[in-house]
Amino acid sequence: MSGVVVHRPGSLFSRRRVVHLGATLQDNAVPEGMKMKKQMGVWVDHREAIVVTLSGADAETTRILSNSESQPRRASDQTSGSFEPQQVQSDDTRERKHVAELNHFYDEVISQLKDVDSLMICGPGEARTELKKRLEAKSKSGAEITLKPADSMTEPQIVAMIREHFQA
Repeated sequence: MSGVVVHRPGSLFSRRRVVHLGATLQDNAVPEGMKMKKQMGVWVDHREAIVVTLSGADAETTRILSNSESQPRRASDQTSGSFEPQQVQSDDTRERKHVAELNHFYDEVISQLKDVDSLMICGPGEARTELKKRLEAKSKSGAEITLKPADSMTEPQIVAMIREHFQA
């Protein structure tokens, strides 16, 4: 297994690309004139996404971290002192900021899904459906999308689950 750490200056995201090698080049040979269907999977929650690209027996993973807070906090919460409403952001302002951060995170994940033919989105909670809606609104690729609930998993478990999904 080889890994390359990729940092983009000014980005809100941290990426790590890992390639899982499982076959020789001859095993992955595609007959002339046949295009291999691009199969990808994404495990996503509001904190991170792991994008898996399958290529024959190989799998490449990319981890994208979100800087979105799970529960936005008030910047001026105080334990003592006077309360001045003008110094505290309203709840709807904090919620709009949170949604904007999540949309930026989803857009970063979507940017990794170029030319995908089949996509499986899995993960806990609402993030998988939010990502699917954002993908359908942003992309007109016509990719076949499958949603599947999944708990927290390690990268090898995610790769195995996505590989199993596409082999079925």
